[in-house]
Amino acid sequence: MLASLGQAEMPTIGSFIDAWAQGHAEAPAPRKRIRTRETLSIAIATVLARRGYHELRVAEIVELAQVSQAAFYDYFRDRHSAAAEVLTAFLDHLYPTPCIGSGSADQTLTDLFARWLAFCHANAGLVLAVAQLSDRSPDFARLAERRKREWFAAVIESLSRRFPRAAADLAGVEGSERTLALVASGLAQQVARHADKIQPDDIRTFAALIARVWVFAFDYTDPPMLRAVARPRSAFG
Repeated sequence: MLASLGQAEMPTIGSFIDAWAQGHAEAPAPRKRIRTRETLSIAIATVLARRGYHELRVAEIVELAQVSQAAFYDYFRDRHSAAAEVLTAFLDHLYPTPCIGSGSADQTLTDLFARWLAFCHANAGLVLAVAQLSDRSPDFARLAERRKREWFAAVIESLSRRFPRAAADLAGVEGSERTLALVASGLAQQVARHADKIQPDDIRTFAALIARVWVFAFDYTDPPMLRAVARPRSAFG
């Protein structure tokens, strides 16, 4: 699968599929069977990005990969398992270990979320495919939700180390972590859904908006606005 981008790095702002295909071309696996599986996986990702999970068809995958349908079923049980494997790999890059900068909380969060939203924008089709597969597969939904929760928890933990007093205040607000994650993930979904209308300046504006809400939560011990929207939830949304 696509090589890791590193534990301390946000994803490269660009196409996950293009980076994967480039790596596959420049450093092909030594065994033909592994190369064929990776070729199929890249084709699966490409069709998912173009059509979404609901319109994923084996015929289109094998045509793009230039292999037979028999070859596809030699590697994957069905289109569902193929989509799940590829989108699981994508999650590793959608939710990598966050890198928290050394500036102010506002600047640090704006930069972090700008890179994350830009990655979501560049890979909008796959972001939406994650949501579609989550609706159809409880197992994948739990995996995707866990990865998302872990990522936002890591962001908050990193901020807590930088701003320990603010973190102590935040801990006293019921449901605050879930609320903060809901704000960010909700905007990420909108960026993906309306990718064709989103401009680079819009992404920076959205990132600044997320940062402002998060900083608001960290700067005030008892913010009425946050208390009003912070309700216990079973998921980040």
